[in-house]
Amino acid sequence: MDQDQFKHIWTEYFDTSNELQIDIAFSEIKNHHSEPHRHYHNWNHIEQILGLIDLQNLQLTEREILIHAAIFHDVIYKPGSSTNEKDSAVYAQQVLLQLKKPPSIIQYVTEIILATEKHQSTDPLVQLFLDMDMSILGSPPKDYEHYQNAIRQEHKNIPSTIYSFGRKRFLKNTLKQKRIFLTDFFHQKLEEQARINLQFEIGKHGLFHKPDTVTS
Repeated sequence: MDQDQFKHIWTEYFDTSNELQIDIAFSEIKNHHSEPHRHYHNWNHIEQILGLIDLQNLQLTEREILIHAAIFHDVIYKPGSSTNEKDSAVYAQQVLLQLKKPPSIIQYVTEIILATEKHQSTDPLVQLFLDMDMSILGSPPKDYEHYQNAIRQEHKNIPSTIYSFGRKRFLKNTLKQKRIFLTDFFHQKLEEQARINLQFEIGKHGLFHKPDTVTS
């Protein structure tokens, strides 16, 4: 998907009387997602989520909320930061408020972005987005390997032994969950392959024991 297609998706949910502000906001968002340190959390990740949104049977408002969430949920991304989700939520609130989106839309988008920190929710629409965000875990082995390498590149400043410990801890904690995917659609479609992928990756990190931060 090229930038013109992304821009079309972005603009279709705004009042065109704000065209200049819409264009400025998109340009700033584009710059964030094109930062050189992003190897996974970039436009490709957004494109993947947008493709999954298209597969769902959604009401128009639900689709709008999920599209905004997809575009904004990683708009602020600094590897290793514990405030990426909160910072992205604040950014989304400011932009959507400036572009005169209804408070109910802004509140829902914010809730979804904040939920991506712990990937937990009881709200069906939030759960759907969380599963789409994590769907890479259940991808075919070659795609999953590309994802592993991209995440490592984003954390290339972390020594290998420390990175491996943190990554292994994230993988094990994910496998401990009764269900990795919260919705029946994604649970049935991706759960089995996700557990295979995570188990395989754990084996790659099995020799490292030095504790440090979790890497996800």
